[in-house]
Amino acid sequence: MKIFDFDPNDYSDRYAAVGWVHIPGGLNSEFLAYLQEYVHQRLRENRVEGVAIGGTKEQALFEFSEQVDFPGELFDVVARSAGSTGRL
Repeated sequence: MKIFDFDPNDYSDRYAAVGWVHIPGGLNSEFLAYLQEYVHQRLRENRVEGVAIGGTKEQALFEFSEQVDFPGELFDVVARSAGSTGRL
């Protein structure tokens, strides 16, 4: 499963010109669905309610699927978007 669904080389000129880039729809739809299901599951398991909740909060560490090349793909796509070439 891929994290991103865009060619980072398409954004490197923009990044070089302004120092940032916005990539609408940049996440792969399968990965986005995986993220959304993870969040929904965690909210069902650890629901926090109240207007101004103080004290201890529930947190979750996101676990990447074994089908994802993490951190390889993340680092490679960010580096290429920023104008670096090759695999880091």
